[in-house]
Amino acid sequence: MKQGKEQRSNQNYFQQGDWVKYTGFGLLIVGAALFIWGWSYISYILSVAMIPAGLAILLIRSIRCSSDNDIAEYVKNHLATVEIDEVENKEFKQRRVKSPEPEICEGYEYRQGVMLKKGKSGPVRSSEYTKAIVYPLRDGICVSYHTISLISEEEQREITEIPYGELHSIEVIREDLKLTFGKNTFPIHSTRLNIEHGEGKCISLPCTANVQTEDFVVRLKRIWAEATKQSEE
Repeated sequence: MKQGKEQRSNQNYFQQGDWVKYTGFGLLIVGAALFIWGWSYISYILSVAMIPAGLAILLIRSIRCSSDNDIAEYVKNHLATVEIDEVENKEFKQRRVKSPEPEICEGYEYRQGVMLKKGKSGPVRSSEYTKAIVYPLRDGICVSYHTISLISEEEQREITEIPYGELHSIEVIREDLKLTFGKNTFPIHSTRLNIEHGEGKCISLPCTANVQTEDFVVRLKRIWAEATKQSEE
């Protein structure tokens, strides 16, 4: 697994427990208390040792371990554009339907085997992130997606076209998961857009549970039904 400096810091983010931070702050607080209220020479010696040690732990952690904001910024900076350039691809533009607009799906990947951590705010973060866009076409759908690893330079980019004749189902799937990483178990509310096609194939994309996504699926099914009806006539 090839890693750069950022990926190593991200891996430390998932692997390091909060005990490192609490240890650093604990040493600072106890050391300061001994320095201010200690009455003996030993108290003074201990405080002189604890305060630098606490500062050193916090400093090393800040340098070698990403923060919640660092993780969000990494995702933002490393996801490639998934939109298809319709200026260059005029044929693709002509096959597009005017409505609905393409649906953008994105989110952290939740499955057994990825690294997980619950930050101070926001969702449970994982070591993989996917961004995708689903285009409704006159003769099928096109899915362009990009998945990145936050802890290595591995990535996956793909553009797949699925004719309506090979499409089996498209549904928003909601699941309550319990995934384990290290000693912690994370309850997760997972929402995915599942597109089943071909012979047992399925494209599963993380998405947001909202009215817009549900409306996109309903309208896409209408286009699919109409295209199937026309092909049978």
